[in-house]
Amino acid sequence: MAHCLWHAIEYQGGSCPRCWEEKQQERLTSELERISAEQVSRVADLEEERASREEELADRIEASNLEAAYQMAAAAEEQKRNIARAPRLESQATSERASELYQVGLYEDAFQTSLKALNLDLGNMSASQIAAWALIKQGRDAEATQYFHKQVALLNAPDYKNAPGWFRSVLLGLPDDDAVSRAFSHALRMNSKQWNSSNDSFELIDALLDRKLLFDAKVVTENLIANCDSLMLEAYLLEINGQTGMSSTERLSAFLQSVPFNRRSHLLESFQVISNREGRLSDITISRIKEACCERYRQWKPQIENEISENAIKKASGAGFAVGGGCASIVVCFVILIIIANILHSTPLQHLWLVTDGMKIFAPISVLASIVIGSWAGHLIGGFRKAGNARRKMKTMGQQENQTWHSICPASVSAPRYDRTFIVLEFILFLIAFGLIPFGLFSYMSNEQELAMKAAGMSEDSQRDRAMDTKSQPTPSTQTISPGVNGVWVGEWSNPTSSPGYLFLCEIELKTNSANEVSGSIGWNLRKSPSQAEQRKVSQNAVEYVRGTYDPESRVASIEGYKKNDPRGIIVLDKYKLILSVDGETLSGKTYSSGAWDGELFAHRKTPQMKGASINIGGSYYLYQLENPASGVLGVMTITLRDNGFMVQGDNEDWQAEGRINGIHGYYDWKFKDGRIGRTIFTVNSDGTLKGHVLGSGEDWWYVARRK
Repeated sequence: MAHCLWHAIEYQGGSCPRCWEEKQQERLTSELERISAEQVSRVADLEEERASREEELADRIEASNLEAAYQMAAAAEEQKRNIARAPRLESQATSERASELYQVGLYEDAFQTSLKALNLDLGNMSASQIAAWALIKQGRDAEATQYFHKQVALLNAPDYKNAPGWFRSVLLGLPDDDAVSRAFSHALRMNSKQWNSSNDSFELIDALLDRKLLFDAKVVTENLIANCDSLMLEAYLLEINGQTGMSSTERLSAFLQSVPFNRRSHLLESFQVISNREGRLSDITISRIKEACCERYRQWKPQIENEISENAIKKASGAGFAVGGGCASIVVCFVILIIIANILHSTPLQHLWLVTDGMKIFAPISVLASIVIGSWAGHLIGGFRKAGNARRKMKTMGQQENQTWHSICPASVSAPRYDRTFIVLEFILFLIAFGLIPFGLFSYMSNEQELAMKAAGMSEDSQRDRAMDTKSQPTPSTQTISPGVNGVWVGEWSNPTSSPGYLFLCEIELKTNSANEVSGSIGWNLRKSPSQAEQRKVSQNAVEYVRGTYDPESRVASIEGYKKNDPRGIIVLDKYKLILSVDGETLSGKTYSSGAWDGELFAHRKTPQMKGASINIGGSYYLYQLENPASGVLGVMTITLRDNGFMVQGDNEDWQAEGRINGIHGYYDWKFKDGRIGRTIFTVNSDGTLKGHVLGSGEDWWYVARRK
């Protein structure tokens, strides 16, 4: 025993506990004084700096004052926090000293030191633990009980209730006392509801299992599962249920059913972690988990094989056209040119410049056919290469998958087979097309030669008769010209983009001559205007005189106004690109509209039937594809008549439209919920069905509509 002369006490160890305590107090007081002096000095420096720059920065005095006040407030707040933290910091330092004393066997000194730490901070868990342990070492178990109760009570404090590690630390030191154990179990059940799975929570469950606190372990595990389920937690729950005689894998199977197949790698990693936790889970539990995972893997097998197939095809797509396909295209294209040239008795270069009357149209067609067939051949070569690469990648990926999961489930995943049916059928079609080229050319040449022989063998009388027959044929000026855009058309014009709210009715009269030059006029009638100032012009008329050209092949009429008769000023001269429908009954297109080309004109040929009222088309209709009605119903639309037109509603209300009808012709402008827009032009047939042409947003198809 050592003797302290200063305090006149005896002590064990290297230094007097009271002397050490006084030194600690002096050090803390000195530190607080230093911090306070630094803060005061800093505030003084700020004030001095503000004063020295007051004249130079007069316009920033207010900002400087605010900054200084903020710094002062921050310094004061920091000082308050330091003062508030001081007892806790001192308590922590004191508890660390108590721990050192406990480690060297000075249990009474450790107990007394831990009491000093608790006097500074009653919430110091470490001090409470050291006090209890020191009393137990001295055989004072009854006194230690209150400190164990204090530890359990502190577990409900904010600093400890969400920390599973502290619960484990308290559990490891608890005695076999029913009251303390019940209090600990209550705190555990209440606070574990907010926990997420972590290593600390797993170690706590291990500690509970070691102490055979199976009910508490089950509660903690179920609370963790409710917040964040995992294979590890399901394994613990299976182990706990097994030890309590309620073993069942139903819950484990339900968890595995919630895991998608694309997260199977995470499941495999979790199982490997479980397998490596030696001594924590029984072999029976691990075996059941392995069996359940294997069963789930077998259920994933079709999806895994499909994924392998898709990934292999995606990776193999890079070898599509590649070098082999490109070279094949060039070679096949040149071979076809040689074949055609030989059949036509010319070289490939000469074949490109055939200008004889019998061949001048055939040369560019044959060149185009050569390019198309050559490109097709390249596509086929690329397709076969893609198929080969896909098969190899499928096999490799299947082997990797089986190797990865072999430790759990020896049932192997079969490498999917690449379906080459389509590419083989395409190759057969290619051979047929390639073979038709010589056959077609020989037939063409045979016909040309036969016609040439007949022409050469004609008698002079036959030639004279043929010449007389030619003279008797009508000249182009006297021949009957196809109607084309000739005639009278009625319709309307609007511009929902640049000029919304305007609506004109029109009557167009067009004539074309033998040179396909167009002339005529457009009678306009203003029906709607968004401007209040123009309401007096509504129902007024004007005439625009137009001229232009018509292309019979493309059925496009390009016309523009060159003068007008417009006393009320309701129109401006415009330009028009109008397309004649295939049946020659409708004329529609865009107008220049000051350069935007967003005006819309729709008209149909004026017939005697249009003198009466429009046909009642109201009701619901089934839509069928015009070319193949037997393929089934494409959709349903409902037409509701209104005073100035009608409204159309698609099935499932995914699109709607507004339109107009005049006689047997009409149209409606449709819009889908996803933003697609367009126009459908239709004609009412004699049997009450509708024949419609859908145009816009990439759509271009025909339908026939029958009433429901």
